[in-house]
Amino acid sequence: MTDHPTAGHDGRTARIRALFLSLWRERRVTLQSPRSPDQCVAALKHDLAGWPFGGTESVRGRVGRKKAVLARRIPYGNSFRDLVTVRISPLAGQGARLDCVTAASPFVRVFMVIWFGFLGLWWVAVLAIAITQLSLTAVFMALFPIPMLAFGVGLTASCRGLSAKDGEVVLAYLRKRLEAS
Repeated sequence: MTDHPTAGHDGRTARIRALFLSLWRERRVTLQSPRSPDQCVAALKHDLAGWPFGGTESVRGRVGRKKAVLARRIPYGNSFRDLVTVRISPLAGQGARLDCVTAASPFVRVFMVIWFGFLGLWWVAVLAIAITQLSLTAVFMALFPIPMLAFGVGLTASCRGLSAKDGEVVLAYLRKRLEAS
């Protein structure tokens, strides 16, 4: 039995597609802590004081009165990484409810929509020109967005690959620090 020569390539393509599409997805998790909302906020503020340089060994972020935005601490820049937005509210009985949303930054999402939208508009405009007058310049202009498209997909997939475990690291920190489940 022999493997098909493109079998590994198909798996790689599926992984790149999954990483690219992960930019547009949100993961929602609800945790419950036996601590009060004020105690949760105080614990997070204590750990994350001194933002942007403060934080724990694994997590950094900003904490407000009822909301925190947390990210895994990394030694390099990655605007495409996941952020965990935590809304802290009281439970009916005792304790706090932590509504967590893990997603890429809204700025990055908007930027990539603009990037790919520009490429789409470029292609439509060039195709309109190419239909009316076939020239070497029109052909070159039609091919120009291909490397830009590949760069956008490659950048998104590689950066999302680097941040694949970010949400899990932050949620593990919250579970441990706030005794949440």
